[in-house]
Amino acid sequence: MLENIKSWIIDIVIIVCFSVIIDMVLPKGNIKKYAKFIMGIIIIVVIISPIIDIFKQPMDLDEHLDTITHRLDIEEIKFNAKNYEQQQMENAVELFKRRLHNNIQHTIERNHDVKVVGIDLDMVEDPKDKFFGEIKEIRITIDESSPKAAVETVSKVEITSDKNKPAKDETAYTTTIEKEILETMYKVYGIDGNKIKITQENL
Repeated sequence: MLENIKSWIIDIVIIVCFSVIIDMVLPKGNIKKYAKFIMGIIIIVVIISPIIDIFKQPMDLDEHLDTITHRLDIEEIKFNAKNYEQQQMENAVELFKRRLHNNIQHTIERNHDVKVVGIDLDMVEDPKDKFFGEIKEIRITIDESSPKAAVETVSKVEITSDKNKPAKDETAYTTTIEKEILETMYKVYGIDGNKIKITQENL
């Protein structure tokens, strides 16, 4: 991210400097006016290019928003833990779990064109625990008749943050859509693939 911003600033500086040189070198007249007009357009394009890139990748923006929302929900519960009574805290945690359930369902259905029919979460529920909100295991059930719930199988890739584990288990297989869901869950919510169980039901 910082590298992209640095590169963007350098591009702007270079274009502006080049524009100043052109303005100093060219004699007055129509050619100079035309050159200044062209350089002005180039500068505008360079300045707004990051905004154009964002609109080119709406899916990534949605995923970033899901990630930010998830982290804010966790931090809100942790912050209020010291002020809430026990019953209030239990209600807040239950609300957090329901929101997480709904967010995960929305993320999967939006990104993968499948129908989620069930989500069962097992997570660290003590707000005073530094690992509060961490998923121990999540079981996701999708509708087998969904358009993208294909039967095509691929080698199962271990989506995990543990660098000591092998990247691929050649003896296990999963469907293409399950592999894609595992990748999304890790990218958006930071959940390792070995904590996720995906099953398909024909409704």
